[in-house]
Order: sequence, then structure tokens, then C-alpha cells
Amino acid sequence: MNKKLIFYIKQMKNTIKPFKLFVKGNSMYPTFKDKQEIEIIPYKNKNLKVGDIIVYQKFNSHLTVHRILDIIFLNDRRFYCITKGDNNTKKDDYIVFNSEIIGIVEESNYEKS
Repeated sequence: MNKKLIFYIKQMKNTIKPFKLFVKGNSMYPTFKDKQEIEIIPYKNKNLKVGDIIVYQKFNSHLTVHRILDIIFLNDRRFYCITKGDNNTKKDDYIVFNSEIIGIVEESNYEKS
């Protein structure tokens, strides 16, 4: 993994203040366009709900911004999310554990579906 990316992800996970990211790609179109700036609220174990858009680190090379389709609780502290890009035809072929979530996209950045 890129050392610079590791540094920035650590900073994002440890912050308590909202931060901004730029979207890369079209998986969330039309909700977000390529190169659109979005504001992220640090996750910090906040309550999530179906329809929320989250930022997570599932892969070493990048962060992902996708919408929650379902939340499955494994116990009172551990759960995973089923996610999907709004412009994708199918749900993601992986699950996102709560430990992989970095933040929640501020709702003022988009219209809820």
C-alpha cells in the first residue's frame, strides 16, 4: 500500500472533525460526479441506516464511497454492510465490516434515495 495513503487514512480515522474528499469514478453517478468534492463525517461508531452513503477502506489502493443496502449485526459491537454504487447494476460482491468504515457522507451533499 502507498505510504502516503496509509498516512492519510490514519489521519481520517483519528479525526473528529468533518473532512473533504474528491470522488473518483462514476460508480455513484448521478448522486456524485467524477471529481466532485464531498464532505465526510468521521464514523466513530455512529448509528448507520440503510440508504446512508459511507466511505470505507476495503482495498489497499483506494477508498470507496457506496450506499448501504443492508446492515447485518453479528453481535452488539460488530456488523457488516451490504453496499452498492448507485450507478452499478449489482450490489458489491464483498461485505464491509464496521471496522473498515471511515466516514459517512454528509447528507447535504446529496438527496436521499
